[in-house]
Amino acid sequence: MFALLLFLVLGTQSMHAELTLSVSQGQFAAYTIAILPFQGEDIALMDVSSIIRANLKESVYFKPISKNNHIQESVSIPETPVFSWWKSQRTQYVLTGSIRLQGDMFVIQYNLWDTYSGFLSLQSTMRVSSTEWRRAAHIISDQIHKHIVGFDSCYDTQIAFIHEKHSKGKASKQLAIMDQDGRNIRVLTPVASRVMTPIFSPSTNVLAFTSFTKTLPKVYFLDLVSGDVTFIKSFPGMTYAPRFSPDGQLLIFSGSTHAESNIYTFNIKTQKVMRLTHNNNVETSPCYSPDSKFIVFTSGTTSQPHLFIMDADGKNRRQLTKQKGGYSAPDWSPDGALIAFTKQYAGEFYIGVIKPDGTGERLLTKGFLVEGPRWSPNGQHIVFCRQSRAKPNFPNPSKICVIDVTGHNERVIKTVEQGSDPTWSPLLPTRPKKEQACV
Repeated sequence: MFALLLFLVLGTQSMHAELTLSVSQGQFAAYTIAILPFQGEDIALMDVSSIIRANLKESVYFKPISKNNHIQESVSIPETPVFSWWKSQRTQYVLTGSIRLQGDMFVIQYNLWDTYSGFLSLQSTMRVSSTEWRRAAHIISDQIHKHIVGFDSCYDTQIAFIHEKHSKGKASKQLAIMDQDGRNIRVLTPVASRVMTPIFSPSTNVLAFTSFTKTLPKVYFLDLVSGDVTFIKSFPGMTYAPRFSPDGQLLIFSGSTHAESNIYTFNIKTQKVMRLTHNNNVETSPCYSPDSKFIVFTSGTTSQPHLFIMDADGKNRRQLTKQKGGYSAPDWSPDGALIAFTKQYAGEFYIGVIKPDGTGERLLTKGFLVEGPRWSPNGQHIVFCRQSRAKPNFPNPSKICVIDVTGHNERVIKTVEQGSDPTWSPLLPTRPKKEQACV
């Protein structure tokens, strides 16, 4: 049974050929923006401007001006910047702001100025507690991105992952969560929990994941508000690879009671399980399309797994990938236009995307081991795990990475020393956070 779980992540297809990475060459110039220190943030110990600068710097659409090149060190609210100075430096936007205490809350205000028109392009005011200022900076970053670029970003989101530690021959794998910039890491399960494949519910209030804490692997639910932990009791065998339906009413997962593995759905309200596939192959990693009409999944032998698509009721099954190599871990993009996947070919792993009709396969990045792609909620980025080839007497940690869907701008989330199975949340609602849960 445990061999089935290995299939969840990778196949073992061995070929002797070379694949080409496909990188989309975007033709655009990044917006230049100066993000000035917010007045009062040093007193309030809230470095809001630095977080906004770091967020926008990660985007290919923005080029924040270095603080060393600022013509004006700060501008008070509601004063205007000296536009002629900034235009001479070809700076298109200037962000100014302030933080002040009002009762037991902090008031954060910002003004976004268009230097070429001389107009106030965007402004907003928000009241936050002393524990919410980092999130406020992410929300402001989202607002600026949407206003200038024209589509949503994903700064006010979280990434769940498996926090790994290796010491003296012992390994621990705990469920953890962090802000999308790698800050504010919180471990949610104890050392002995042994977890994998976390996934957010559409409301972001619940994390589903697989745990090996007990005898057989089981899918568990962790309520991030109450801290309650439950599992699928109505299935007698092994359950793993959970994914929520887009409306959050169903959980689709892989289940096994014997040697085979098939795909099932679990109605969260009625607690009823329904079987969708009836095959002797290993069928796993199911994922709904955004409109809930279709399901993509992995099927085949461990030597050559491929991606398949079927209707949501399990009918009309058809093979999606037909190229050489092994395919696994599919993830449907939020707009439904692409499916991300892991591919193994000729001794290397790839992260790629393909259209739901089986055309337009593109490989974005490769390595000794790259796996588990998951889309950002705006469909512009993919988070995944990368591990380099092991060297004698040298640590070989797995890193969490993000790459743009174009194949450009790959970066490592450096705050995670070793992690795997990353998954991106939708944009966050307002809710309290639990720091610890026991599984």
